[in-house]
Amino acid sequence: MLDVTKVYSTNSYITSITLDPQNTDVLIMTIGGNNLEPHIYASTNATTDTLLDFNSNSKEGTGLPSGKTPIYTALVEMNNSNLVFVGTEKGIYATENFSSSNPTWAPVNNGIDVEIPVFMLKQQTKHYPDERAIIYGDDSTDITYIDFKGVKNTGYIYAATHGRGIFKNTTYYIPPVSINEHKNSNKPYLLNIYPNPANDNASINYTLNKPADNLKLSFYDITGKMILSNDLGSRHKGDNTENIDLNSLPNGIYIVRLQGNNQIFNGKIVVTK
Repeated sequence: MLDVTKVYSTNSYITSITLDPQNTDVLIMTIGGNNLEPHIYASTNATTDTLLDFNSNSKEGTGLPSGKTPIYTALVEMNNSNLVFVGTEKGIYATENFSSSNPTWAPVNNGIDVEIPVFMLKQQTKHYPDERAIIYGDDSTDITYIDFKGVKNTGYIYAATHGRGIFKNTTYYIPPVSINEHKNSNKPYLLNIYPNPANDNASINYTLNKPADNLKLSFYDITGKMILSNDLGSRHKGDNTENIDLNSLPNGIYIVRLQGNNQIFNGKIVVTK
């Protein structure tokens, strides 16, 4: 059961609420319908225990379509609290002085061929760099590197429209942080793991170029800590498949390593339950 408390009362048709990613006290509310009231408000007390104060803080300003035009969605640019975009019945509008008591709005519909309703605006705010997991073996020279790709579209803004598809804007793009490629002539072979993501069980397929004994299958978290290890014994040359019980693993991303007789295989699995 979800416990909820009413923090604002209105008879208006609320179409969206949006928090400022840099100031969580600022909550923007957009209004639908074809009435004459303002269609966008902002509260500056979203984290308090008191009722939200929208009524005295209209952000209609100047430049938006006529007062009867619905606004469906709002977005605060991740690095600039004064830069706000709204999706309206007649396209996208933006202001660069949202904190003003009388913001100035202007259409920003380049690339959208007609005035169309825009129902949702989203910005990719995650900025995860490329990461490398390091798995250490039995001696200082036995090191395995697994590279994880970071987020490649940080700052992109996406707009969902009525009948015209989805559009994107890359003006606020932040390039990803990269890592140097690891040069290793003895790069481990890859494991074929399925399903992936997996729940309770997974199958791991690999091809040995020679028979192997004392094979060990190990699972590491992304910090390089071993979480689970299974001794598989001997396996024949060629294709082999292992069925692995994942019930002891909590949700997360794991590096999987199979090693024996100077043969090394690596892979990655996502466990979700």
